[in-house]
Amino acid sequence: MNDPHSLRVRTVVILFFFAIAGLGSSIAQTPDYKAIHLSLAEGLSQSSVMDIVQDQNGFVWMSTQDGLNRYNGIDFQVFREEPFDSNSISSNNLGPLHIDGKGRLWVGTVNNGLNLYDETTGHFIQFQNTDDPGSLSGDLITSITHDQFGNVWVGTTRGLNRVVENESGDRSVFTFERIPLGLSDDVTSAFDNVFSIHAVDYYKLWVGSYGGLFRIDLQKPLFPVPEFKAYSSLLKNLSDYVVWDVITDDNGNAWIGTRQGIDVIHSSTGELVKQIRVAESDRTGMSSNLVHNMLFTSEGDLWIGYYDRGLQVLNKRFVENISTITPEFEYPVDPDAFGLISAGMNVSLMEDRITPGMVWAGFTAAGALRFIPTTKKFYTSRLYGSGVGSSFVSSVVKDQKGYVWVGTTGGLVRHDRINKKYLIINPPKFNKNQSEGRYVNGLATVRNGNLFLSSGMDVYLVREPYSV
Repeated sequence: MNDPHSLRVRTVVILFFFAIAGLGSSIAQTPDYKAIHLSLAEGLSQSSVMDIVQDQNGFVWMSTQDGLNRYNGIDFQVFREEPFDSNSISSNNLGPLHIDGKGRLWVGTVNNGLNLYDETTGHFIQFQNTDDPGSLSGDLITSITHDQFGNVWVGTTRGLNRVVENESGDRSVFTFERIPLGLSDDVTSAFDNVFSIHAVDYYKLWVGSYGGLFRIDLQKPLFPVPEFKAYSSLLKNLSDYVVWDVITDDNGNAWIGTRQGIDVIHSSTGELVKQIRVAESDRTGMSSNLVHNMLFTSEGDLWIGYYDRGLQVLNKRFVENISTITPEFEYPVDPDAFGLISAGMNVSLMEDRITPGMVWAGFTAAGALRFIPTTKKFYTSRLYGSGVGSSFVSSVVKDQKGYVWVGTTGGLVRHDRINKKYLIINPPKFNKNQSEGRYVNGLATVRNGNLFLSSGMDVYLVREPYSV
């Protein structure tokens, strides 16, 4: 039989921990990370890591200015151009990488076209621009992606391409459709300089270029000109006309990386809803407006890679409420670490497929960093001054809206961590039995979002406008 005295002691210890540590891991902020540096010393062929992807076998591929690197977690295998060997990669000076819907690796170069890696033979299929109208539109590859139909899209400095794959016997034959972009003849060349491509599930393709941003409807014909909506500072619906990157969050909102910060475009209206940038008047902690690339992790956090100031992270809570609250940017590790976190030029970001939460980052002059999540940060919230009349915490839960509910000996408290506000809830039913008072024994949420509390011998359902 359990000793009642020892039970009381254990309870006091647990409650004391909550009172000191705050609300614990249930409202943890962005995780702490341990950063591991991969450089020439570890076998990387060259220190400029232009892109990083991971294949279905778990191998991590890194493109550099001196070959393609395959990392198995221990060492590197390097693939380089072999003169007069058409089965080798077409250049050592590499750019974007992509794993398509069939698990195949596509490799872009900055001077000699596109490559498709054949895993079974270890050979590369090369594609270059020629006089053939079915060839690639340009040899400087800037971006590669695939859509929900399985189509591979390739961005170049000379236009956007869709890969057409047809079967011929036991092999595939590839041609390229050149997708026309531009609002008029005088700006077509600027729009043809494609920087980024992002496909989303609801038949939309976002294309960022030197002349602005396109949202293309893939359910409509692409020829003679695709149906699209254009964004640019010249059209007064975007903060800049140079778009370096575009990604979408869980709600389909588009996040646009430009030289003027981040623009957020609403998923259904297609209208600009937020501009995030460095300003002396705010305290976001954003370190630069030159947003080169971005990544949403599986947990919903946003990683931002800067052209000049390393990288930062925006917690999921700020992402979900970006139109109503001021964001607060954090560094994943010590900003002075490796001389990269606050000062390097970040050009690539990838979340590990095998270990969700682990993030890989490539830099132009110092190799790559692997960020491994470690102990969560604890956020401490003092109840003194909240008006609850007691700081003895008995229970803590977080609801689906992100509010933290705190049960105390003085009643129920709803804490809004972002706005640092408290709502004290003391319904009349709490006072019906004065012997029990306002003591909250426990709190629990259920799958449909309902919140229940126990007080004395009774259990209550808490619902808006927060009565029981």
